[in-house]
Amino acid sequence: MNLRCFMFLRRLIMSVGVIIFLALSSVIQGLNLDPCTDGVFEVVDNAVNTITCYDKDYSSKTSYTWYWTFTPNRGTSFQIGNCTLSNGLIWTSFSCDKGEPSMFALTTGKNATVLTINTKKYKRERINDGKSRFGNSTISCAQQQKTDSCTTDFVHPVLDAACSVTFSTAASPWRVVIHCDVSKMFSAMGRYACQFFLAKGREPDTKIGSKIMTTTSIEGESDVRGWCNMTSSLPTSDGVYNLSAVITPGRNRFQANFTSTNHIRKPYAATLTDNCPSTVTEGDDVNCTCATTDVGSPEGTLRWVGSDTDHMSLFNVTRADNVKAFTCELMWNGELMNSLTYILNVFWPPATSPTHNCTDFVTEGSDVVCECVTNDVSNPLASLEWESTNSSFLWISDVKHSDAGRRFTCQMTWNGQLKGSTSYEIAVIRKPSSPLNYTCPAYVIKGSNLDCSCITNDFGFPLATLQWTVTNSSQLIRHNVHLDDAGTTFTCQLVWNESTVASLTYTLHVAVDAESLEKARLRWLGAGLACGLAVGLVLVLVLVVVFVLWRCGLVRPCSSASVVKRNKDKDGGSRTQAASNIEEPRASNAETQNTQAKGVLSGYEMCDIGPTEAETPPPKTRAQTKPKRTKKQGTRTPTGHQNPAFVSEDDGIIYENGPMQRRF
Repeated sequence: MNLRCFMFLRRLIMSVGVIIFLALSSVIQGLNLDPCTDGVFEVVDNAVNTITCYDKDYSSKTSYTWYWTFTPNRGTSFQIGNCTLSNGLIWTSFSCDKGEPSMFALTTGKNATVLTINTKKYKRERINDGKSRFGNSTISCAQQQKTDSCTTDFVHPVLDAACSVTFSTAASPWRVVIHCDVSKMFSAMGRYACQFFLAKGREPDTKIGSKIMTTTSIEGESDVRGWCNMTSSLPTSDGVYNLSAVITPGRNRFQANFTSTNHIRKPYAATLTDNCPSTVTEGDDVNCTCATTDVGSPEGTLRWVGSDTDHMSLFNVTRADNVKAFTCELMWNGELMNSLTYILNVFWPPATSPTHNCTDFVTEGSDVVCECVTNDVSNPLASLEWESTNSSFLWISDVKHSDAGRRFTCQMTWNGQLKGSTSYEIAVIRKPSSPLNYTCPAYVIKGSNLDCSCITNDFGFPLATLQWTVTNSSQLIRHNVHLDDAGTTFTCQLVWNESTVASLTYTLHVAVDAESLEKARLRWLGAGLACGLAVGLVLVLVLVVVFVLWRCGLVRPCSSASVVKRNKDKDGGSRTQAASNIEEPRASNAETQNTQAKGVLSGYEMCDIGPTEAETPPPKTRAQTKPKRTKKQGTRTPTGHQNPAFVSEDDGIIYENGPMQRRF
C-alpha cells in the first residue's frame, strides 16, 4: 500500500516536471554558457570557477552528450571531457568522462552540464602559467549540432574599491559626478572598466553609463591600480537615490558614497525675503542680503541679478538711482524657482527755500489769495503750510487798514525736518495825507551855503518819494550863494503812485552885511564918475566941432523966435523933471556934468543935429519913472558890529537897521 502510493507520487512529480520543462523549452532554444558576460568568462586566480552549459532544447525522451573543449591562448585545442544523459521511460542515468588536466571537473543534470576549473591546484610559482593558459583562451560546449563558446580571462578581481558621488551645481544643468579608486587588480586581457547604476528608492537600478579605467602599474607586481570618472545628468524627479559601480575585473558591485546628500528635492515652496532699507538718503550706501526659507537639495543658488551673490552693495546713491529695480532670484538646476524685486527709494531734500505769489500791495476792502510754492523737486515732496491755515494756500478776505503789517509765515517741511520758510507781510495801499514842510532859513548870507530839507509826517503806502525838483532828493544844498540867487524859487514835491500829491515852494532871500554894501556903493560910485568924465569929454568934443563948423560958415544960428520957443519948452520940461526927481537920491558926478552940458547947448539951435519939435520925446511922468530908494547906513549893535543891510523884496535886496526889525 505504501509502495504503491510512493510510486504514484513519483510519477506525478516527474510528469509535472516534464510539463514545466517542456513549457520552458518552448521559449529557450539552443545551448547557452553562463556566466559568459559580454562573451567573456573570468577565471579567478586561486578560486573554484564554474561555468554551466544549458540545453535550451531539452527533451526527456532524448539522450544527449555534451563535449567540452578548451583552446589555450596561442595553443592547440583539446577535449576536456564529455557528459551523457540517457533517458528511458522511467529511469534517467548521467555519466561524464573527464579529460586532463586535473583542474577540470564535469557534472551533469537533465538539461545542463557544469564545468569546474579549480585554480587553487596551481602552485604559486606556476601563476604565470595560469595567466598564459586562461588569458584570452576559449571554452566550448557542444551537443549534437549545437555549440556555444566563451572567451576566458585570467583575473585578480577587484576586492576593494572606493567610490564617491557628488551633485555638482557649479554649472547648469547640474551633473552627477562619480569617481572610483581601485588599489589592486589584474586582467590578463587588460579588461579594466566601471559600470554605474542609479536607483531611486527601492526601484530597480538603471545603468547610467560605463567608463574605461585609467591604470598605473604597481612596482614589483603584475597587478595594477586604477580609477574611473563619469559625469551624468542629475535626475529630474524628487527622491532619495543610490548609486553603485560594477568594476571589471571581478564584476563586483560597490556602493558609492554621496559626499553631501543623496536626496533630490526642488524648493517649490521657497519664500524670499530681504533686509534692504525701505528708503535711502542721497549720498548714502546700501548693503543688504537676500534670504530664502528653502534652497532645495542639492542647494539652489540665491543671488542678486548682476552680482552672483545673495549680498548687494550700492555706494553713494543719487537721485538718478531712484525707483531702480534690483531682483533676487532662487535658481535650482537652471530653473527659476522664485524671485524677489527690491525698488530703491532715494530721498533727497529741496535745495532752496519756498516762495509765495502773494500780492505786494493790497487795496483796502479787497481779498488776498496766494499760495506758498517751491520750484525744487524733492523725494518725498516737501510739505508747505501757512501757520494760520495749515495749508499751502493763504486766504484773507476784506482787508482793512488795520491789517497792514500783519505777517504770515509759510514753513517747508521735508521728511519731518524744517527745510525753509518764507514770510508775507500785508501792505495796504494808502495815500499820504500829512502836509509838507521844510527846514530852510528865512534868508541866507551872501557867500554862505544853503542846506535844508523837505519833510513830511506821512509817506503813505507804498512809500511816497519826497524830493526837490532841482536835486531829486529831499535835501536842498546850494554852495556860495550870490546876490543873483536872490528870489530863486525851489519846489518840493511828494510823489506817490507816479503822481504829485503835495508840493511846497521856497523862495531864496539873500542877505548882504553893511561892509559888503559899502564896498558895493563905492564900486558903483567909481563907475559913475568914470562914466561922467567920459560923457563930459564927449560933450566938449561936440562943442568944439560945432564951433569950428560955425566959424567956417557951415552952420547958422537959429532965429530968435525958435530960440525963445526952445527955451520955453526946455524950462517946462525942466520943471517937470525937477518935480519928478523930488524923492530921487543925489545924482552922480557924471549925471551932473551931463546936465550942465545940456544947459550950455540950450541956447543954441543945431538945425542939422538937434531934434525937431516933433522929434522931441515927451517928458516922463512920475508913474513912468521907477522910484529909487535911498541907502541907509546900518546901525551899530551894542557889541560894536554893524548890522547888515538887505536887498528889498522888489529887486531882491532888503535894507533894515536891525536884524529883521524894520523893512523899507
